[in-house]
Formats: sequence, C-alpha cells, structure tokens
Amino acid sequence: MATKRSTPQRGKPLSANGDPPAYPSNNRPAHNPNQPPSKPASTGLSRAAQCALEVQLMYSSRAANYDFEKGGWHATLGQDFVDWLTPIRPGAAILDLACGTGLVALPAARAAGPKGTVVGVDVTPEMLESARAKGTVGGMARVEWVLGDVSVDLMGLEAVGRVVRERGGAEEVGGLLEARGRVMVDVPTEDRTVQFLWYHVLRREVGLECLFDSRWIKGIGSLEDLFENAGLEVVRSRRVKSYVPESWNAKEEMWDVFEKNLAFDTSFAKGGKVQMARKLWPEIWKTGLREDGRLWNGQALYVTIGKKPQ
Repeated sequence: MATKRSTPQRGKPLSANGDPPAYPSNNRPAHNPNQPPSKPASTGLSRAAQCALEVQLMYSSRAANYDFEKGGWHATLGQDFVDWLTPIRPGAAILDLACGTGLVALPAARAAGPKGTVVGVDVTPEMLESARAKGTVGGMARVEWVLGDVSVDLMGLEAVGRVVRERGGAEEVGGLLEARGRVMVDVPTEDRTVQFLWYHVLRREVGLECLFDSRWIKGIGSLEDLFENAGLEVVRSRRVKSYVPESWNAKEEMWDVFEKNLAFDTSFAKGGKVQMARKLWPEIWKTGLREDGRLWNGQALYVTIGKKPQ
C-alpha cells in the first residue's frame, strides 16, 4: 500500500517551485499501453538487440564530448539527481542504469563514501570508457563500470522510462531493492517539443523507433502508476525545468533545426534514413506548432522517487 505522497494532486504537474507549468502542452494521440510497439525495420536482430544498436549508434560518437554538450547541462542534471536523492547514507550500494559517462554515478560515489559501492551500467562502450577515464579519488565509494544485476539500497536511474514500460522493468527494479531502498526515474513530460517530434515521431516514422518511446506519458500520474503497480511507495514526484537550453523556433528555422538534430543524432546517417527524414519533417514539424507559429525547443522532466516497503 502506498504511503501518503507529497504531491498535492495526482496527475497535476508542478514546476520545480510548485507553480503550474509554463510550458506548452499538446494532447497526444491515444495510445494503448497493452499494445506491443510496432516492429522496427527488419535487420535480422531481436528487438532488444536492435534497441541496443540504436543506443550505441546515437551515443558512441558523442561520448568524448558528452559532458560538454549544449553548455554542459548533462553534468548539472546529474548532480541534481544526487541532490534530490539526499540523504545518501555512508556505505550505501548504488546502481546507476544507463550511467553514460558517470555524471550520476561519480557524484553518488562521493556521497556514499569509502565504504560504499557504486555500479554503473551502460550499453555503449565508448560512454563507459569516458566514465572510467575520470577515475576516483580518496573518500569515494568503490566504483565498477559494467557493459551490459545486484541488490541495492538506493538506485539512481536515468532514461529508464522506455525500459520500465516495455519490459515490465518497474517490477524488475523493485526486486533489486532492499527494504526501504529507493529508486528514482526521470522521463520527459508530455509537452510536444522539438525533442518529442524528433525522437518520438520522426525516428519512429523512419523505423528507428526503439529509443525514448514516451507516448504512454499523459502526466506525472503515469510515472506514479508505474511505481505503485510495481509495489513501490511513491515518496516524491515533481516536474522540473528544461535542463536543455530552451528556445522558440519559428517556421523559417525548421530546416536549421533539422540539420542541427541530424548532426547530433548520427543514427539517421548510419542507418541510411536521411532522405526519408527530410521528406517527413515538414509535416511532422507542423503538428507541434503553437497558434503563433512557433515550436518550443526544450525538454521538461517528470521525476519520481519511490521506495520499497519494509
């Protein structure tokens, strides 16, 4: 049974200071959560292998500069994740799934102290290489980097919404926790932004559909439901600002936005999907426009922290 949570009303997203969100939101097409995702373009690989390949295509070339992209917002968010999970008890065991370059795992290792253990797991070798290269200093927890399951009393997870939704991962995560162990998950909000159109619409249309499928998110209550259905108590939920630098893009900026995203998301070029994407982009772009003809380029997040009952 869930404990009483700090969020005042279910499904009413809040900004970080408790005010109503100041971001544009559009209703998404109805999505049946029980309907399995459509099959990706045939590659001879299983779905899990195809998804792992897409992740590697996206992040392998970015690993060296990942910490510094767009003003270094990944590092800021990583530190905030650890701050939101405070207090982290000395000696804690911490699992960071999709750890990337260690931007959550390493601050957590400092908080857990020399008797703690941190395991960072990622599917992209280049990201793990960047994480290892940072090393550790005295006073930090022992850190292990794993390409590719452990009992923990605290978990910090990034980009886990797709895994939770498609693989029953909430129940899987709950099974890893000790009594009163905590888990944190962040997912993008339902705002129809440039990021949503690119990663959730365009990629799916060209057959690169495995990443970041957040169509099931209708509000902060969607994430809370996942926790409660997995037998986890919701401790705290909040909507937080866009850490990605924000802008408003007018119609004449459509192709400039396309080219910037294309350079950033190299899986289109590596997968031979560029020409198809060019043909689809104008119509997809229109679906996110406000009445003033502009499109929001940013990404607010829902963050929920839960714990395993005693």
